[in-house]
Amino acid sequence: MKRTIACMLAISCLLLAGCAPKIDASEPSASQGVTIHRSGGQVYDIPEGYELVAGLFFRDGSFYAFDSGDLTPVETAAFTGTVPELGWPLGFSWCAYDGEIILADIRTDDRCTVEAIPGCTRAVLCRMETEQPECGRYALCALDTGAVEWLFPEVLEDYDIRLLEVSPDMNRVVFTTNTGVYACDGQVTDLASASGAPTGRRLGIRFVGEDVLLTAIDAETLEFQVSCYLCSGGQWRQTVSDMPLYVQGYKEEGLQFHRTQATFVKNGDLWALDLRTGVQTDIGLSADGLYHVTETRDGWLTALAEDGLATVLLDGGTVMVQVKTGLTPDQGASCFTCGDALDLVYLQDSGVCVYQIPVA
Repeated sequence: MKRTIACMLAISCLLLAGCAPKIDASEPSASQGVTIHRSGGQVYDIPEGYELVAGLFFRDGSFYAFDSGDLTPVETAAFTGTVPELGWPLGFSWCAYDGEIILADIRTDDRCTVEAIPGCTRAVLCRMETEQPECGRYALCALDTGAVEWLFPEVLEDYDIRLLEVSPDMNRVVFTTNTGVYACDGQVTDLASASGAPTGRRLGIRFVGEDVLLTAIDAETLEFQVSCYLCSGGQWRQTVSDMPLYVQGYKEEGLQFHRTQATFVKNGDLWALDLRTGVQTDIGLSADGLYHVTETRDGWLTALAEDGLATVLLDGGTVMVQVKTGLTPDQGASCFTCGDALDLVYLQDSGVCVYQIPVA
């Protein structure tokens, strides 16, 4: 019974995240020192007081990139606005880097959160808690004007939204409620019906670029099978059919979702699955000793092993580079593309180590 409850809780967490676990992006605090190791043997110490944010460094209202052994300023802007109706002040620092918005120093009410929209550099998404548990109301923050405006207010106000994502062009949203998954472009569409997903399953929804990915989990039994349905150009097709889902401590070899890809273990090896096509690729890498697999915004899979081996794979599973970093994490790890380098971030008890691999 205890295992059943634990598994159901794990599945609930996956569903609330759209069945797409976030990349482990744990960041060090500003008080921790950062040591940068570059492929080739150079080692650099970053002074204390800099906050590491998505591969960039932030201090005193400005972002910096580590380039050629030094910190180079990145053009930084300050946003100041007010949440409509509620009157909550909203402020943060931001920069556009490698086609994405990076945020830092967010200042607002505790019931408000702000996050970037993948692939969009014109606005960020603001979520306000509502009186309904785990539900929110959503607004767009226009970075050029400072305006904060509710998303489709006359339509979405009738829904208790648990999770919402915005398309890169900001013309559409997909969202999850306690009863279903939907899309809205001014009019609401029931995606459970449109996709042809079987009834009685727990559903998640998110964008994969401009396409929409729906996940359907059979959580009524302890099999935890997941199927995926992709909508591209208005047409739905099934890309994954009843594959085991990863559940920590129970189904360790099951499917783990990243951005456009998922990974799983088969016969002791790590495999990649393209969520857009369903194509499965044997990476040729043993799963023994792997502790962190993630996908960068460029579509590269990065697998980190306990012996310090880091393997970077192109979209499609082809090995691009494999290096011995000599580093292992004590508290966690994350991975970011940053300019012409791939940053492997290791959170250690003594501070933070960043291993940079040139990828240009």
